[in-house]
Amino acid sequence: MLRDGELTTPGPRLGPTLDLSPGAGPPPGDAAREPTPRLCGHRGMVEGSAANLQGQTRLLLLGRLRASAAVIFFGMGVMLLWAFVYSEAPLAQDGLQLAVHSSAVLIEGGVVLLLLRFPCLTLRALRVVELVVFGVPAARFLAMGPLVAEALVKINGELTGLLSEADLLMLAEDMENNTTDVAMLVEHLWPTRFAQAVRKANGELVTSVRIPHGVIEAARQSLLDAAKRAR
Repeated sequence: MLRDGELTTPGPRLGPTLDLSPGAGPPPGDAAREPTPRLCGHRGMVEGSAANLQGQTRLLLLGRLRASAAVIFFGMGVMLLWAFVYSEAPLAQDGLQLAVHSSAVLIEGGVVLLLLRFPCLTLRALRVVELVVFGVPAARFLAMGPLVAEALVKINGELTGLLSEADLLMLAEDMENNTTDVAMLVEHLWPTRFAQAVRKANGELVTSVRIPHGVIEAARQSLLDAAKRAR
């Protein structure tokens, strides 16, 4: 403290930064500190909080584009893989559609790599990438118009021999009060590959016979009895 212009009692020591003499350099503790890494070296004029908002917008858009591009690339890639594995798929039977779809998959994959490799793209560049990410699948599905139209033409018409509303009304007439009936339409998928092989060999269905349930149960019981006797 000061007394009559003389220092009589030493005051409290100032902090390490304020207690340095001019030209003494940085404090000893700061010399070992590592400089803060700079992620993106963009420069711009700062006016109010506009620069901060623009940076946050860029980061949000970058994250959204990464996730969207990855999901679209995965979905379209699965469709392409299915076309190569399953030769009966409509995409595999049209060479032009297959080429267009493959190009779309490559573009989406390139966008994913671009966003991962260069995270410091400007906001304007990200807007262009956004058009590519969502524009490519939109154009791809527009190009699938003829393929979808052809598939719809194939199923156009009245389907006969399946479960219909008339069948349900007929069953309802025989129902008693406080009872529940179930009408089911079952498709057996287990012989699909066998049926495809028969069609490729120009085979034809000659007859179709449904074995009654009682006959099946009798055959099953005879097999069980024969297995017991063999033990």
